[in-house]
Amino acid sequence: MLIILLLFFLVFPSKISAIPTVTINSAPDVVTAGTTFPVTFTINEASSSASYVYKFFGGVDSDVSKITGGPDLFYTSSWVNFPQVTLSSGISNVFSGYAFIKPDALTSVFNLKIKIALTTNTNTGFTSPSFLIDVIAASPTQTPTMSPTLIPTSTPIPINTPTSTIKPTATPTIDLNKYTPSPNASVSAVLEPTETVQVIIPTQEPTIISIEDSGLVLGEDTSQKNILPLIFICLGGLFLLTPLIIAKIKSRSNEKNN
Repeated sequence: MLIILLLFFLVFPSKISAIPTVTINSAPDVVTAGTTFPVTFTINEASSSASYVYKFFGGVDSDVSKITGGPDLFYTSSWVNFPQVTLSSGISNVFSGYAFIKPDALTSVFNLKIKIALTTNTNTGFTSPSFLIDVIAASPTQTPTMSPTLIPTSTPIPINTPTSTIKPTATPTIDLNKYTPSPNASVSAVLEPTETVQVIIPTQEPTIISIEDSGLVLGEDTSQKNILPLIFICLGGLFLLTPLIIAKIKSRSNEKNN
């Protein structure tokens, strides 16, 4: 049996030694959910110039969905979407990459891992041991509540409308007995209580009284001449009776002659 193993190593030495190993070297001790953080890792392999693609994954215990290679990447995303590295011969190849914690991750201890695969054969992958990190849940984003802005209502100030007090106009009292109005004359009357008003009496045409037949003199008292109309009445009646008297006289003369 040992001879067979020795023969196998002698015939296929390069294939046995070509199996790579990958290890996470460093990462932040505490990471907040929803953030990107740096990770360094090492790929060891005896052969040189091999190219690998890699992706980060992990979560609590065996969960693989809370840690990815970026906000738009998932554990099940195709290998062509992940970055790649090329090895150098004869040295330990240390690389740097970035991992991302999903925003909905809760506070807990997460297992961070990395998986690599040859770019020429992505059907076979190689996974690193777990690297523990503390994850803190993201603070909930509070949507500010808009407080309604109260629009102050102004109380209208009443405008005082001036009230005019109408004082009654005093009616002038005129004592006509104190004045003898004449045509085109102006009379001053004293208002009660204190106001003086100028009262203009319209111009009137004087009335002309004919006194030719009355025998009166202007300014003479007519109370002494009231007998004249009676005299005229008597004379008029006598004038009317004159024909009757003459006829009566003639009648009597005729009777005497007969």
